Amino acid sequence: MVINNENNQWHIFYRKNTGEDIALKMPSLEYCLLKAEELKTHLNYMICIEENGERIKRWDREIISGSNKWYSCVVDDIEIPGRLIEINKITTPQTSRKH
Repeated sequence: MVINNENNQWHIFYRKNTGEDIALKMPSLEYCLLKAEELKTHLNYMICIEENGERIKRWDREIISGSNKWYSCVVDDIEIPGRLIEINKITTPQTSRKH
């Protein structure tokens, strides 16, 4: 069960692929979690939830071009500052080997 003390201050921070950091004040943790789900798009690459000035949750997006896979991270993991450099992943078909 999530308990929201009315004195808590909630913010969601996200970093766009352009490097722009956006901070939004939210009324509760529940609103932060809902907004985080909306922000998990290919246009952003990091999302954090902050309670009373302290990060409590963070997600990073896989930085391979076109990917929209998000991973839960330790809140103080190393961050990629600024504009996101796209990494293109090239896959080749597997060839079968005879033993």
